[in-house]
Amino acid sequence: MNKIILALAGIAIMAACQSDKKKEEAKETTITLEEMRQKGYSLKFRMEKGDIAIYTRKGSNVRLDHIYPSGSHYVSFSARPNGERAEYSYDSDDGWQEDLYRAEQNINNFYAEGIADHSAKFCEHGYAKSGTATICGKPCDVYSGTYHEGKVRWAMYGQLARDGVQGEFAIWNGLTLRTKYADKVQSECLAIKIGDIPDEAFTQTLDVTWIE
Repeated sequence: MNKIILALAGIAIMAACQSDKKKEEAKETTITLEEMRQKGYSLKFRMEKGDIAIYTRKGSNVRLDHIYPSGSHYVSFSARPNGERAEYSYDSDDGWQEDLYRAEQNINNFYAEGIADHSAKFCEHGYAKSGTATICGKPCDVYSGTYHEGKVRWAMYGQLARDGVQGEFAIWNGLTLRTKYADKVQSECLAIKIGDIPDEAFTQTLDVTWIE
């Protein structure tokens, strides 16, 4: 009898844990981008040529890791320890160095701009919502079309923002999780982590342990 009671108790605990996990996932699905920034979040992408890009943000601190198939690792981050501003970049061949312009460009212009929601702008140039998709467990709105009448350039959208090019992108919560052009995947999110981003993510380290 005691074994049966213990077994039932174990099942009840497992069911409760699964219920809590589903509630947490639902909460993350409806979380705002600003709430994500405050909790801290990280997005891991596979790029067209096989390299990996990891964009991490917590509050006003931002970091970009770019890991190439050759094993070369480039890191750029902007952090504000004790309210002071500091930007650093790292290349596996050069070692750590303070490089304000390169760090700011890579983080804020190159990658953060690439994962932003540009659906309104693209819908002005031939795109329309075409369906939905689930990427990394997140429900995304999918937009597709053929771009026309524009000379807009964005870091990750350069291929899509060309006249006559057919493309597609998927957006969740104001973030682009996948881009395609001419039926080829250009970038795709592999993992999302919300919360538990350590302050050490914004120090001089290559140990990217805050995302799978």
